[in-house]
Amino acid sequence: MKKLFSFIVVLAIMAFVLVGCDSSTIDSATKRLEDAGYKVEVLSGDDLAEVRGEYDEEKLINVFYVKTTVDNVEMPIALIYEFKSEAVLEEEMLREGGSTEGLEDYFYDNLYVLDMSSYLTDDDIMSIIRGE
Repeated sequence: MKKLFSFIVVLAIMAFVLVGCDSSTIDSATKRLEDAGYKVEVLSGDDLAEVRGEYDEEKLINVFYVKTTVDNVEMPIALIYEFKSEAVLEEEMLREGGSTEGLEDYFYDNLYVLDMSSYLTDDDIMSIIRGE
């Protein structure tokens, strides 16, 4: 009985350590983008209000700009919408008769990415975000 209790305690500790080491989706996406040479900025104030649109504040955690430098000028090449969960993201896309058809390529877990990079770079932003 004592060995079983010790075994359960060790498993519980390992589970807490593994869960604690896991980084969020946006953290890993941000790191991958920055490693590829992009700048990622969280939006706030008027900028956030402008791109938030109709998304519910309770469901949308943050919005980020992904920027690159072209001729010494920072240019936004993508917007990343971070939702509370994958289910919330899908719910918001389906709200009011919407559809996710054709948008799946722009989802990564709880992130929705509006990619405008094809005009400024040959990189596939979604591949970088996904770590492919």
